[in-house]
Amino acid sequence: MMNYYTILGCKVDSTPEQIKAQYRKLVALHHPDKNFGSLESENKFKLILEAYEVLSDPIKRRKHDIYIQTTPIKANADQIKSPKDNLVNIYKLDLLVYGLLLIIVVFTIIKFTNTTDNSAKNATIKDPNKTERPHTGEIDFTK
Repeated sequence: MMNYYTILGCKVDSTPEQIKAQYRKLVALHHPDKNFGSLESENKFKLILEAYEVLSDPIKRRKHDIYIQTTPIKANADQIKSPKDNLVNIYKLDLLVYGLLLIIVVFTIIKFTNTTDNSAKNATIKDPNKTERPHTGEIDFTK
């Protein structure tokens, strides 16, 4: 489906009167009776009729507006991607997400193992003959 606003040379927020005026101007310019034998002019005339048919009906115009809002308009056919290309992009995104999750899990495990090792280093030694304090390797002979 084409963008009928660009065919008629109107803006999306054009009023029905503006669309009708632009339609009449283009029909007069590309009418087959004026350009007898011109295939290009005849094709352009058909496109103008189709565009006006859609944009003059409020329900069809609303459907067209929704279509052009949700569908990116491509500059040329080389930029149009096949569904296979879209699947490849989805798989790449999935791999990226899974890779990030794996990195998060690995760092969480490393952090958890480091915190358990540090807690063992700061353990206190309980001896009834000595005062309780963090283990520093020194013995308290004051008692």
